[in-house]
Formats: sequence, C-alpha cells, structure tokens
Amino acid sequence: MILRNCRLIPELCEDFEREMADIRIEGTDIAEILPAGGNYLGEEVIDCGEKTVMPGLFDIHAHLWFEDLWRPFQSQTEYNQIIGTVVFMYDYLRYGYTSIRDMGSSGYDITLKIRNDINAGRIVGPDIKAAGMILTPTFKDPQIPCYSHLYGMPIDGPDTVRHAVRKTLRDGADFIKILGTGTNCGDRPILYEDELAEFQKCCQEENAHLVIHSMSEEGNTLAIKYGAYSIEHALEWSQSNMDDLIQQGYKSSIVLNVAQPGFLFYPPEIQKKNMSGVHMLREDKNVLIGFGTDYARDVFLQTPAMEFIGREKLGFSRIEVLKQATINSAKIQGTDNIRGSIKVGKRADLIVVDGKPDEDLAVFGNKPVYVLKDGAVVSKNGYILTNNKKIEAPRAVETTLTE
Repeated sequence: MILRNCRLIPELCEDFEREMADIRIEGTDIAEILPAGGNYLGEEVIDCGEKTVMPGLFDIHAHLWFEDLWRPFQSQTEYNQIIGTVVFMYDYLRYGYTSIRDMGSSGYDITLKIRNDINAGRIVGPDIKAAGMILTPTFKDPQIPCYSHLYGMPIDGPDTVRHAVRKTLRDGADFIKILGTGTNCGDRPILYEDELAEFQKCCQEENAHLVIHSMSEEGNTLAIKYGAYSIEHALEWSQSNMDDLIQQGYKSSIVLNVAQPGFLFYPPEIQKKNMSGVHMLREDKNVLIGFGTDYARDVFLQTPAMEFIGREKLGFSRIEVLKQATINSAKIQGTDNIRGSIKVGKRADLIVVDGKPDEDLAVFGNKPVYVLKDGAVVSKNGYILTNNKKIEAPRAVETTLTE
C-alpha cells in the first residue's frame, strides 16, 4: 500500500525532514518514505491530497469501561461493561487513537480479555496495555468497580501486597496500578509506607512497572520515593516534588489530565495551584510528560479535542502537545521502538487528518479521514472497517470543539 502526497510534521518523524512524502507500507510496517507524488502502477494507492499524516494517537490514562460520567456505577452490570468497553474502544479508534493504556477496569477483567482477542487477531482494535483492577486498601470512597477491595482483594498490610501483585500479573496485567491517594484533589495518601515499600519491592522482583495515582503534594512525594514508573494526575505538584524528581533522576514520568472535569471544576484557588504545578513540569524539559484524558465516553464524544486544547492553553506548544500524544506516550507505554513516530521499520499506525494539527489542535475534534493500525485501514471517515464492512458505534451527542 502507498499513502501518496502526505503532508508530514517533521518533529513527529525520524530520519526524514521534508514536509511532503509518499509512504510505502508492507505488511504491518513502514517500508519506505519516498518523494511525494510518485506513480505506482499496479499497487494499492491512497492519495492523501496533502492532508496531514502523523503517528496514531495515544491515550495512556484511559478507562475503557467508563461509559457515562453521570450514570451510577452500581448500575453497570457485567454485560453493560462488556458492551460499553467495546463501543468506547471503537470510538477511540475512530478518533485516531491506535494505542491505549487502560488504567483500571472492573473485577470482570474485561479489558484484559479484549486485549487478548485483539492480540490474537480475532477482533480489530488499538494496541492495549492494561492494569486489570486498581489495587486499593479498604477505605471509604465512591464505589468505583475497578477497586480491588470491592472484589475481596484489599491491600491491608505488606503480605496482602505480595498476593495482589502476583495474582494481578498472573491474570495478565501489563503493569501494576495502585491508588496512592483518594480521588479528590488534596486527598491524603491511603496506603501506608510499609505497603508502598512492599509494592516497590514486589514490582522490582517481578520486573513490573508500578503506576501510582496521586492527587496531592504528599501523594506525589511518596510516589517518587517508592519508585513510581509513572505518576498519574500529579495534582498539587510543588517545588518540593520537583526537587525530589530531579534528585531521583527523572525516573518517574508524569501523565497529566489537564482537561478532565475534576481539574477544571475545582475552586479557583485549587485550579491555580494545579496550573502552577503544570507550568513547573512544562518548564523542565527533562520531565517525560505523557498524554491521558481520564474521560468517560460521553465526555470524550462531546469534546474530543479538549485535552489537546487545554494543554496548549496551559503553555505547551502545539508540537509539545503532539509529541506528548505520540512519541512521549509511546516511550511511557514501552513501545517507542515500534510506535509513536513515522520512521522506516516502525509499525504503520498512522492517521490521515484533514487539517494541520501543528497549526490548530482543534482539528482533533473531527475524526481522521483514515486510521491505519498495523498497516491496515481500520477506520475511514469515522467508520470502523473490518472484513470490508462498516461498523458505526452507537451515536451520542458529538460536537466539534472550535475554541
């Protein structure tokens, strides 16, 4: 297959700096990057008409089971969650997300099972890395059905940590996700330090990444101290946290969710503190910052470009935002050797965008013209393609964000 007359963004390419090119795809990979406008008799050619071709997008803080922000969690049966997860996965694909890191699904392990079916070639879908359940102690919090203590596996002491880590990895999780604090900005840590130390030890022994949710300065401090591979949210980030991260050698990456409802709807004084932390992280170019939304499906469909635009409003350049949503997140995902940029030999996970995202991030409010996953067209004009049939996900309210 040839993608002809592609407009490229040089910062998202490797070993190629021209703005226009043709891309030859063989099997799952990018085989050649050629001068634009060539003639290819007898080959399958998609003429991109100078539309922008860029790497597939990453959302490395997603919850695929999370269908409706306002729907009571208790009403989500296993069947609801299976259907909701599949539909949300296809919505991500329709909007150009070819890689997802699922940060916690229910005790039914739905996302792990869907990931396995995608990897086995039984269904079309993005590249998924998944945590399984979020490991939590017994605590009073909203009854969110991805917390381990609701399924008889509470983390109440170091011995329970060993069992939970081993069981979670045995069940197929790609990494370990723990709730370092509660779910509101400013919440205190909910795991004791001996439990956090045991998580660090067990993950080192099992060669597994430890990912820690943190919504407060104290939570950030402990996440850095106990070896978080990535710190999710990193709210209330402070100069003390910055100093700790520098001393740690920047081993912890940061996955921000600047446009999630919780970030935007806090009181002004808390928003100001959180924004100050984001500015601090932005100014240190040694910090690896990834792209995550933490959206429910209904929020995602109403404002699909909001996370992109929110980051630009906080001072990140458009190129920085695009790199966070591609190569930076590929590095955190551990797949940057094969995904995240346009380079000969990398997987042909590509999107064809009608517009110039390096000039206007609002173009992500629209579905790409084409989405390619592993060298195959999986979405065209917002329709999922499988076995040459079009599948359209159930409709929700959708708007294109223009400002």
